[in-house]
Amino acid sequence: MNIKDITWTNENNIKTTHVDNFIQFLTAIDSASEKLNELCKKEIANFNRQHSINYPDNKIETHRNSIWFRGHSSIKYELIPSLLRKANNINTQHISDYLSFLPNDFEYIEQFKENALLLSDNTMPYNASKIDWLALGQHYGLKTRLLDFTTNPLVALSFATDYPIRGDSAVIYVFDALAYTIHYFSSFIIEAKTVPNIIPTTSINNHTKYLESLFSGINTDTTNLPIPIITLPYNKRLVAQSGTFLMWRNMYSMESMQDSLRFLYRITINCDEKLDANFGQYLNQYGFTASHLYADLSHAADKINPTTDILFNNTPIAKLTHSRFKKA
Repeated sequence: MNIKDITWTNENNIKTTHVDNFIQFLTAIDSASEKLNELCKKEIANFNRQHSINYPDNKIETHRNSIWFRGHSSIKYELIPSLLRKANNINTQHISDYLSFLPNDFEYIEQFKENALLLSDNTMPYNASKIDWLALGQHYGLKTRLLDFTTNPLVALSFATDYPIRGDSAVIYVFDALAYTIHYFSSFIIEAKTVPNIIPTTSINNHTKYLESLFSGINTDTTNLPIPIITLPYNKRLVAQSGTFLMWRNMYSMESMQDSLRFLYRITINCDEKLDANFGQYLNQYGFTASHLYADLSHAADKINPTTDILFNNTPIAKLTHSRFKKA
């Protein structure tokens, strides 16, 4: 199978394809990456023309590192951070009230920081940026304005298929963070003089200052688009998951920001009885298990439990007590 066999259709303004097995999935990733590569070349050409800056074409050779992925166990789930997921259910007349009571994650991250510094397994430096601390909190259950992505498509596939919902479709999003940044945040590229490091990263001081200058309260302005960020690798889970983020600035899902959807592709997978055979066994074979992706003791038993499940599933009582799927 090659990328010419992958067809993309426009579904709700998102370019979408469906795959049935692991090989098709990898081919779809290559297809989406190739198409995004062409889009990125156009964005670079437009940037050079508009700003009379010769952004180097050879940057495109490392473009694959700037293609990010995110997995959802249901096609019904929108691209929106945990802090804002209730916002879509708010009536228009109550939006201002909702926003006034919305916690400021840049303020309560200080409380999280104080708690984390007391723990022996914390590796985040005290003087790390607030955004780095926010990223740490995000990976350990804190509700924030950050939405997780990964540079590894198999990590996204694992998250999409680990907890399938029977009768639903799992989804892997393919996002061009580089082309998106060039298109929407050209001011950052110019002000930060950041051609070698096109995506804002907290490891560079003037990048962090730029990011924090955008960090105001969540609002209803759809032009305040999320911004891609790369944070310090002091978080075990962040490293294990090859994690990156989009930092939100308005209260809407990415699906609501129609213009930005040009930088997004979507791959769907049926959640049926063939899911394990078609995808799960490959992820286990290549080491993409919960114990690897979460990289802490809370998941140390995950490689053992599947073995006991196999033994149990071969007993007559298993059919009465065990179900792999959640109810739809």
